[in-house]
Amino acid sequence: MNLWNVRHAGSPRSVDGLTAETVLDGVREGIWEPSDEIIGPDDHDWQPLERHPVFAQAMADFEPPPPPAHPDETKLDMNPLIDVALVLLIFFMLTTTYQELRKEFQPPEPQGNSQQGIRDEQLRQVTIRVTAKLEDGQPVYRVEGEVVAEKDLESKFRQLKDSMGHDKLAMEVDPEVPWRAVIAIQDAASGANFSQIIRVIRQPSS
Repeated sequence: MNLWNVRHAGSPRSVDGLTAETVLDGVREGIWEPSDEIIGPDDHDWQPLERHPVFAQAMADFEPPPPPAHPDETKLDMNPLIDVALVLLIFFMLTTTYQELRKEFQPPEPQGNSQQGIRDEQLRQVTIRVTAKLEDGQPVYRVEGEVVAEKDLESKFRQLKDSMGHDKLAMEVDPEVPWRAVIAIQDAASGANFSQIIRVIRQPSS
């Protein structure tokens, strides 16, 4: 039986008395590398395993194990940061939308549909009158003095238009009433086919 001595390349120390199978097992297990040196009973000098006639073919077929992976301690896990950013983005989007919905715009100055100096008696003769006032924080609509729900404005307008024969609407809205109340009256008046909407603005008493 041929016994072999193996040493790491350039090392003065060697492991002696190994069989060929033991040497190959050591290469497979990572103890030896193809570049390490070996000498046998018939050899005159040390030779690398990958160039020795006995082991060259086995070393050519040998695939070294991949180097161990070392975790990169400088790498940051961005997933938690991304999750927090998405939560904050959704939160700000929802709160901004909610604040926009809560905004109340002051009604613009009337243009084109107001009549200066007209008296209440004249309005009663040619118009159906609707008012909107803020009571307990909510707009309250009155059509010819009768409280009417916002959803019933259009039907009430149609009823009075047919009974009174007026096709004009006189609208009086307190400044504190939100702008959506003006829009509701105008939409209902449009559905009732009024020919004109007159915005009533009272002058402050001296």
